[in-house]
Amino acid sequence: MADDQVAYVKIDGMPGPVKGEGIDGTFAVPSFVFSYYNSTGFAGKGEGRAERAPLSFTLPAGSNAGKLFQQLCEGTKIKTINITKYTRREKKDQKYFEAIFTECTVANLGFSQNGQAVMCDLTLAYAKAQVISYMADGPTGADFTWDFAAETGAKAS
Repeated sequence: MADDQVAYVKIDGMPGPVKGEGIDGTFAVPSFVFSYYNSTGFAGKGEGRAERAPLSFTLPAGSNAGKLFQQLCEGTKIKTINITKYTRREKKDQKYFEAIFTECTVANLGFSQNGQAVMCDLTLAYAKAQVISYMADGPTGADFTWDFAAETGAKAS
């Protein structure tokens, strides 16, 4: 059963500690941040283009801290990062938000202490993003994908 107070983050190549149907191998994170903007108010080459701010979240340092540090130092990419938020409806877990990021690069890695736990504060750059918001009455999602490098988008469903 998913906890509706957290989001579940799946990082390609880094198994997380969470177990459960649909959330196996993920990390439970209390919050995440990413945003987009359009520079329509400014003249110049960037006018009217979608821009992105980095993706940020915090997760337990665990066994992946060294791998994240190595990826930061070497500039290697993480193929995909998937963030999923669930809600409980009619005694069943249902997705109500999902974001998929591809070609991710660790831009900033910090370590902090939360009680006895050591946490990784991550900021990641990414090349593509897909945002899916699910309908309140069922599992059908409406989504859109944007490739920031190619400046092309597609409605996937």
